[in-house]
Amino acid sequence: MSDRDRADRPLMLEDERLKQMPPKRRRSQRRGCYNWLAGGFIIGTLLLVIWTVLLVQNPTSALNPFRGLVPPTPTLFVLGGGPTDPVLPATWTPSPTGTVGPTATRLAQATATFTPQSTEIVLVTIPVGSPTIAVFPFTLQDSVTFEKNQNGDGCAWMSIAGQIFDLDGNPLTGVGVQVRGESFEQFEWAGSATRFGPSGYEVFLNTTPYVANWTIQLLNYNVMPLSDPIPVRSSSSCEQNVAVVNFVQNHEFSR
Repeated sequence: MSDRDRADRPLMLEDERLKQMPPKRRRSQRRGCYNWLAGGFIIGTLLLVIWTVLLVQNPTSALNPFRGLVPPTPTLFVLGGGPTDPVLPATWTPSPTGTVGPTATRLAQATATFTPQSTEIVLVTIPVGSPTIAVFPFTLQDSVTFEKNQNGDGCAWMSIAGQIFDLDGNPLTGVGVQVRGESFEQFEWAGSATRFGPSGYEVFLNTTPYVANWTIQLLNYNVMPLSDPIPVRSSSSCEQNVAVVNFVQNHEFSR
């Protein structure tokens, strides 16, 4: 059919009706048709979403046309925890039991009994009179004593004096004696004051007796200590203005 024949074809009745309708009414009818199409699309989309959610929650639902292809759900077996399982108390202690024949009998609990093997007392005997080895070769003999000064100065005198004895109890000379006090230090040799004995010594302290604290210590030729520092507290009495300190040898030493 040529273009000329197509142009001469009479219009359809609907086309003729729309052509004869006013333009404003024609646009309104077209808009209503579009609204119906949009509403139908939205409703269809909602129905599709709801159907998808239902299938996800229950794949075997009757709404799923392919439910025959869904694998069966595995059965989960839980061991223990049933209503017939025993419930143990918070502090449960198992009791040993044994079975003899058809009846069960509780075993007796073991009891530990301590029996002393021997009541014999062992005595250790320590020899009496054996010397005790001290750190230094000389120790204090007995204790510090006091006496009245016997020289011509009488009470105008205060000193520390004494003697030194060896391992056999004999007088020992050639040992240094050092006395210290507050702002005071003096050195003498054993054997320098023979009025106290062959190994006697005497360190003059003051012309008037008074109460004070002193220390006395023995030294060798190299000024190394041969005894512990012995504390001495002087007296203010004229009857006790000489403190007597004697030393005795404890073991061998090097001069």
